[in-house]
Amino acid sequence: MFDRHQEAEQAETIRRIVPGMPWPEDVKGFDVKFGANWEGDPAVRVCFLVDDHLRPSEEKVERVGRFTRDVSQARIAAELSHCPFVRLRATSPSQT
Repeated sequence: MFDRHQEAEQAETIRRIVPGMPWPEDVKGFDVKFGANWEGDPAVRVCFLVDDHLRPSEEKVERVGRFTRDVSQARIAAELSHCPFVRLRATSPSQT
């Protein structure tokens, strides 16, 4: 079951890990949310705010992708008990 104390500790760990990583210019911030995965097991989602664009360059896709992979690996290395997910969310409506 969900343990609020454990969630608070894991949120603190994530909030320590993420700011210490090299951020690409496209990522503007992040948020941590706890809930359940598709099987009902405890999960943590880190949502990164990124500049939105309907046709991002290959370089942007690679920068943001590399960053999210690095964050995922750091969270796994931190041995969090909640299943980790990384999501991207636009900072503003799509631009052409």
